[in-house]
Amino acid sequence: MMTTKPRVGATVAALVVLGGCSQILGFKDPTLEDASVNNTTNDAAIDAAIDAASDTGPAACVPAACPFGCDTTTNACRDGVLWVFATTGQYQGNVGGRAGADTRCLATYTDKFTAHQCNPARVHAILTIDAADAIGLMSTKFTIPTTVPVQRADDAVLVANNWNDLTDTTKQPRAPVTSAATDADGIVWTGANGTSTCNGWTSSASTDNGVRGHTTLTSVNWMIRDSTTCDQLGPRLLCVCWSGGE
Repeated sequence: MMTTKPRVGATVAALVVLGGCSQILGFKDPTLEDASVNNTTNDAAIDAAIDAASDTGPAACVPAACPFGCDTTTNACRDGVLWVFATTGQYQGNVGGRAGADTRCLATYTDKFTAHQCNPARVHAILTIDAADAIGLMSTKFTIPTTVPVQRADDAVLVANNWNDLTDTTKQPRAPVTSAATDADGIVWTGANGTSTCNGWTSSASTDNGVRGHTTLTSVNWMIRDSTTCDQLGPRLLCVCWSGGE
């Protein structure tokens, strides 16, 4: 009787196919194990990226990219706008010159309008002091933006398309510059004719005069409506403020 001998090559091939690896030859199929390692590494990288994004949160407002600064309530750029308002106080002509007038405006802003987030260094009286510090020069002297709308601080009503329109004595305001209930309550010192300024707003003498504006009117001469002696108590100051800057 003849005996058939098994073929060694065929046996080894069968072991490789069935077992995925051969202890005899020392080879193994890398597919399943290596894929598991690679997937674990990739998953860890993805999880780390998600965690990093969660920890960082929304992008922060960059002041340098926002001319009017960042809105602290939304973490976004503030809208470009100039806010105007009248002081709560009424004064004789001696308000302390430019420094005193701006300080009075700041006091009213601090008391009533901080929600607009104006920069305290950007609160000024709309007032002609002298030839070097006149309403017409304020945009240059104080770097007042001239391309943004002007709105009333108490109710956000648009009163002028921009600063130049507000201070142009040949143009009517779009709405009364203040929301004063009566004409008397809306009278402000302006000195807008350049000569009647109560001696640079340092005089309360009956021999000096100051030009006044009537902010409840919408006529072209609202800023140079009349004048009175500097000893008269009654006019307020008209102020402007805006956000941004240092």
